[in-house]
Amino acid sequence: MMNQNERSKMTKLEWGVVFSVLASAASLIFSAGVVWTTVQVHDRDISALKTKGDETTDRLARMETKIDMLLEQRISKSGGM
Repeated sequence: MMNQNERSKMTKLEWGVVFSVLASAASLIFSAGVVWTTVQVHDRDISALKTKGDETTDRLARMETKIDMLLEQRISKSGGM
């Protein structure tokens, strides 16, 4: 009788351990999902910033070209140096 009772308690203990392990695994999976989502959002934001940076670089290049053209016109009007 005592042996059966000990086996029953051990089974309850084992179920507790199994539940704890499953809860820990679920917590890890949830945390990994949160981190993965955050990484994806930041990756998208970085891509948007890179695109914006490329557009800004192109705009600055056009402005520089226009400034160079204006300087050349001014130099040619003033008779050159």
